[in-house]
Amino acid sequence: MRSFEKKIIKESDDLSDKITAAINYFDGKNNLYLMRCEAPQSN
Repeated sequence: MRSFEKKIIKESDDLSDKITAAINYFDGKNNLYLMRCEAPQSN
């Protein structure tokens, strides 16, 4: 049972890392997109 619990914890840790990486990736793309959209308007 212990090893099974550790496996679940390990998998959930990996999943949270993947989710965090995905969120950071999409936030970065959105920020670049917003900067491109706002640049002409600010001039």
